[in-house]
Amino acid sequence: MMKRWISLLLCLLLAGMLVACSGRGTTTEEEGNGVKIIVADKVTDSIGINSWIGKRQEAFDEAFPEISVEHVAKTATDDFNQIKDIKNILATNSADTPTILNINSSDFARQLYVEGYTGDFSSYLDGFEFYEEVNEKVRSGYTVGSAVVGLPQTIETPMLGFNTDVLTEKAEALTSAGYMTDKDISTLRIDTWDDYRAVAKILTDAPGVYGAGFTAQDYYQGFGVWAIANGFDGVVQNDDGTISINFAENESMKGVLEFFNGLITDGSTSMDVFNLQKETYYSWIWSGKIASFTFYPSWATWFNSSGMAKEKILVRNFPKGPDNTNFENSYSAVFAMGFVLNKQATPEQVEAVVKYINFMYGKEAWESRIQYAYDEMILQVVYPPFDTIDTSNVEIDFPAGNGWAEAINH
Repeated sequence: MMKRWISLLLCLLLAGMLVACSGRGTTTEEEGNGVKIIVADKVTDSIGINSWIGKRQEAFDEAFPEISVEHVAKTATDDFNQIKDIKNILATNSADTPTILNINSSDFARQLYVEGYTGDFSSYLDGFEFYEEVNEKVRSGYTVGSAVVGLPQTIETPMLGFNTDVLTEKAEALTSAGYMTDKDISTLRIDTWDDYRAVAKILTDAPGVYGAGFTAQDYYQGFGVWAIANGFDGVVQNDDGTISINFAENESMKGVLEFFNGLITDGSTSMDVFNLQKETYYSWIWSGKIASFTFYPSWATWFNSSGMAKEKILVRNFPKGPDNTNFENSYSAVFAMGFVLNKQATPEQVEAVVKYINFMYGKEAWESRIQYAYDEMILQVVYPPFDTIDTSNVEIDFPAGNGWAEAINH
């Protein structure tokens, strides 16, 4: 009798285990109905807006429990290495391979697409509700034919920064030369790169002040900025979407070098850019030893936190091109950071990705982010890609001169 009870008990235990195993199998299957995406955008900088980003991510997790988001570190930010690093990442097929990657140039997005590394968002744009309100120039930069090769996240545009103390000291000379009115530094006029060179020469007081400040990296590697923004046309967008930089034969590229060399030879700067450390370069900007420099709006908080108040900087848009070129339709560079899609992503992952980007970087998200920055007195360091968002709340903290919106549409 006892043996029968023991046998029955064992059967019940086995049955219970089978049910439990069956239950675990059902749970696993239900979990499998969700989708996981890996986003290469992990924020490592200690900036105040990170608090908003964290809360926004929590809100996304609550709104879309079926989507699991893992964040990994961003790829290299150096323009000339990033494209190689991204290709290596995208060519890897492992559990840690990002589904989407944050990059800092639409040129890279087009090149990655035509070379077969990234995918097309165009069939999934219903999930990105305000795509048509993205700045037209930015939107076109992330397309190849009918393919949408990336979704813009933020915008950056280079500008010229001038130390206001040096401008004030040289105001009389600048007025006499016609680049300023009545010694009022707010009227500083920089219409062409010849103007910039002439103003830099007036501001140069060697060895005390260098009128034009730039580094060896600007000289050798800044062609993406100088060639596109300044109308030298040295960076060529090919019909197939790839980009080319012809250093040897492109007359426009030779013009870039001639321009930089001319700054040195005609006394527009007396700085030895080839032996200058970056730390020294930035400290000289703060101290006024460098009178002008390439200013990026995203530097604004960094300058403030480093002790250089916005009143010490006057900004101007890049000129549209030197007078000695025939490139009549030159334009300022607009660097549109955005997300590109791993070609290996499944349709379910792509849908999840678009939902994620729309929630974290869509119009409503940007309006919330800007209001948060305003309320918490955090200077907004990046510009939204949407033309229909009012950014005036935070632009009041921008250095005097041209605003971001004007630079972007310049």
